[in-house]
Amino acid sequence: MDGSISVMLTNTSSSATAAVTVAVSGGGTLLGCVGTRYAYTPAPPDMDGTVTSAPIFSATAGDSVAVSVPAYSVVVVVFPKR
Repeated sequence: MDGSISVMLTNTSSSATAAVTVAVSGGGTLLGCVGTRYAYTPAPPDMDGTVTSAPIFSATAGDSVAVSVPAYSVVVVVFPKR
């Protein structure tokens, strides 16, 4: 265990993007300043899609991060130990 934090979020809505706040607490656990957001969104007609990645930034205090999860998508956010 390297102390990193990973969270998988799934949006089963067919039309709405989910605005999610991931909060961490306990044991002095804080998110690193910059993490990575991986997203998979199926695309018609065969519902095959690609996995994209981009940087994502935690709140200044390191205790939360806002994540947008598109309709019918899976998003994984990964933050290194702070």
